[in-house]
Amino acid sequence: MFRKFHNNGKNDAQLGGHYLHLSCSLFSLSVFFIANPAFANTYIVNNISSPSKHFIATTQSAVNLTQSGTNKSLGTSNLTQVNNPEIKIEAEPVPEKLAEEFDDIAPLDIGEFTDAAFEKGFEDIDENTPLEGMDEIALPWPSLTNPKKEQEKVELATAADKIDGDIAGNDALVNGSSAIEVPANDALVNDALVNADTDNFKEEIGLYSDAQLAEILAQDDRELAQFDAETRNLAAGQMQADGMVAETPQIAVSGNNQGQIAVEGAGDVIALFDEARTDFTPPIPDADGLYNYKIAIAGFPELEGEQKMRFDSLSELKLREGQPANIDIISNRAQADRKLIDQLARIEGYYDNQSEFIIRAGDVPGSAIVQINTELGPLYRVRRVELNGLAKYNDDSDMLRASFTMNPGDPLNSDKLLLAMANLTTTLLESGYPFSKVGRESIIVDHASVSGDVTLDVDSNGRYNFGKIIVTNNRPFDAGHLNRLARFQNGDLYKESLVSDLKQAIFSTALASSVTVTPTKSDNNKQEVDLVVNINEAPPRSIAGEFGYNSGEGIRVEGSWEHRNFFPPEGAIRFGAILGTKEQGGNILYRRNNFLGRDRIFTAQFKALHENRSAYDARTLSLSANFESKSTIFFQKPWTWFGGAEYLLTDEKATFDNVVTRQLFNVGALPFGIFYDGSDNLLDPSKGFRLGARLSPEISLGNGTNIYARVQLDASVYQKVTDNIVLAGRSRVATISGATINQIAPSRRYYAGGGGSVRGFAFQKIGPVDSLGDPTGGRGLMEFSLESRIKFGNFGIVPFVDVGSVSDSSLPDFNDLRVGVGIGGRYYSSFGPIAVDIGTPINRRTGESRIAISISLGQAF
Repeated sequence: MFRKFHNNGKNDAQLGGHYLHLSCSLFSLSVFFIANPAFANTYIVNNISSPSKHFIATTQSAVNLTQSGTNKSLGTSNLTQVNNPEIKIEAEPVPEKLAEEFDDIAPLDIGEFTDAAFEKGFEDIDENTPLEGMDEIALPWPSLTNPKKEQEKVELATAADKIDGDIAGNDALVNGSSAIEVPANDALVNDALVNADTDNFKEEIGLYSDAQLAEILAQDDRELAQFDAETRNLAAGQMQADGMVAETPQIAVSGNNQGQIAVEGAGDVIALFDEARTDFTPPIPDADGLYNYKIAIAGFPELEGEQKMRFDSLSELKLREGQPANIDIISNRAQADRKLIDQLARIEGYYDNQSEFIIRAGDVPGSAIVQINTELGPLYRVRRVELNGLAKYNDDSDMLRASFTMNPGDPLNSDKLLLAMANLTTTLLESGYPFSKVGRESIIVDHASVSGDVTLDVDSNGRYNFGKIIVTNNRPFDAGHLNRLARFQNGDLYKESLVSDLKQAIFSTALASSVTVTPTKSDNNKQEVDLVVNINEAPPRSIAGEFGYNSGEGIRVEGSWEHRNFFPPEGAIRFGAILGTKEQGGNILYRRNNFLGRDRIFTAQFKALHENRSAYDARTLSLSANFESKSTIFFQKPWTWFGGAEYLLTDEKATFDNVVTRQLFNVGALPFGIFYDGSDNLLDPSKGFRLGARLSPEISLGNGTNIYARVQLDASVYQKVTDNIVLAGRSRVATISGATINQIAPSRRYYAGGGGSVRGFAFQKIGPVDSLGDPTGGRGLMEFSLESRIKFGNFGIVPFVDVGSVSDSSLPDFNDLRVGVGIGGRYYSSFGPIAVDIGTPINRRTGESRIAISISLGQAF
């Protein structure tokens, strides 16, 4: 409220010789009192630093200037900071009677002034000098907007609008913001306009008669008493919804331009907090005048999940929660967050929401609770949906309309609208329309019916089949190899998902650093689209290393050098070496990816290896070839398989017939296997199951000629209990039939114990032992494991129980089960969990370690 005083030429000592400066901005109406005894005639804004004085601050709807008991509403859709206002003062001397009312007005403490003109006391400013560079101060008062009307009307203006006062008229232009049409009001004869004139204030004599002046003073007295009570709650910052429609996607209000807000005429007066409001206690600052605040939101149950994440990421209050600030800064942040809450409410479909924020006392002085209260109002729903252009799609029109998942009666939810548009776009791209376009959405909100109409333009641009694949530079692959990678053929209906699949297949070769695939209309006059593929090559050479530790095996380090395209296309060669406590060796591997088809791999390998383990000491040369279909981190397949051949020449020292001796074995094998993976993740599954079967018929020449078969069955299951807990279990049963234990090379027998087997035991330490206590292996194997994977952030713990047994017979021995228990730690990296497991055996036997530790990449199973 602005009050005009007259002192008949007397110096206004009660004002303390302070000059008043006003500035409007987006979030506040800032007030500055600047010491200058030369300014004798001025306007008074009731002092906000005193609980008994009053000031009105508004944002985004209406500024109410009160004179002669008449309210004049200046509406605006967005109040922005006034950079170059022309401010005029029209004043008359303040009578003594009125001046005495303000004996107790204290100047505002606003800290340092950053504007040089303020520091000089405006000594160099004349009436034609604009005020520039002023710092905005945000005040903690409510910004109330007009109630919603049935139809919103808005008139936007530019920042070039000029503040001007017309004493004889009733027009008002708000500088830097909006052009507002204000209805005529004969009672309002003088606008309150402020001028920064450092020499003198212009006195307009004769504007009021004595009777008029007396009525003005009496009305001022009544209003002062009324606002005394209201100002007690100014720091609470009550807001009401302004009805502005400004969401994404673009939404228009029926009968008006997009994004505008209703402006009503005289009579829509801003209402501050009622003095009877006692639902909160204002906060008490600390010794520095600051508050350490927390945030509370009430009345918005939909603010959860994705909406909660949106609020937390965009909230000004949340960003600096826990950092002390003054009441002005906190109010600015709360105002921004109140607007954010309004936007989120409208996204949910609440276009009549009303909101406020209050700043109430915390538990101790210096603490505060910033509470944003929301009344959502009715949920607006879709009245009509129009998809213009669908008729041109002939037989596909019904399918396309069904894919647009927003229908009449649904909530007018912006997220669901975007999802419906995405569904429609995807359906078009998957139905042979690579050049289709879904036009910009249009939404008309009708407040009278609490509903809105949704309109979209859809253009097909033709239906096409796949044509040729064209490679721009034939490196690192030619078009023929890409045809083997593609899951479509020339003439198939175009599907965007198959194009994306081709791009991913190219990336998975590790020979491309970037890939672009551009659909282009074919020049063969057919309804075909060619795919132009441009590949930027990645370096084909790499060096890799692995490190592992197991308390039974000790340290194991493996390194390799590889060229992934030594024999194009995708013919790789790799040289590797192993150095460890129990294992040393080297190998040469040839691998051809995507051999004879997509995701099929042929490998041939020569290996020389020395293993010095408790069960045996073996020096082995091997040659193997394998053809397989397998999962990768890019493509996890439900079904995989392998088949191959292997030859080993191995000289092994072990216990044979209770005698430690060395024997030479020639072993030929034809291993193959089939696997099913129904889990949801290759390295870190949380639901589903896996099954696997391996069979390896083998012939062994050494201790006679022996033919036998190795069979192994595996199963694992995963069940998510909560978002952070997964229960996992596995079982393994294996057998060797057709030969006795002594006729089988020790390195081809079954063993249990260690990571990936029975944790808590050293590697290969479960099962029969010889007279020296060394394991001899067996022909029958059984293992079971159960663990709980508990995750918190990027870390987790895994309590586990493992059970296993090894027997000389071909059948598992359930009478000699060994149990290990323990706990593991997990770090969930971007490429998979890193596991460290620590276990101990139950009913530990002589010679067995108390603790066994294993480290691996990925879960134990």
